[in-house]
Amino acid sequence: MTARPYIEPVHYSVLGPLRVERATGPVEIRGAKERLLLARLVAASGRVVGTADLVDTLWGDAPPPSAGKSLQTFVVRLRNTLEPDRSGPPQVLVT
Repeated sequence: MTARPYIEPVHYSVLGPLRVERATGPVEIRGAKERLLLARLVAASGRVVGTADLVDTLWGDAPPPSAGKSLQTFVVRLRNTLEPDRSGPPQVLVT
């Protein structure tokens, strides 16, 4: 996969409370699972994180049967929050 440049930089702070900021100001990540997912992805520092690892991060040893579908929903919510005005493929959170 070839990395694409970000249209607008997004800054993350993970020491202490998770904070996200774009040029337009702070971004509120509302859901607890979305915050945990984002923190895990930021900790990976641009490396690919597999589905099994993300499911383990979000649910530990007891994932629900719908974990895969729920994970997809959390990713979509994060994409929409991080790039609310996006048209076209995502630039910040890519598959």
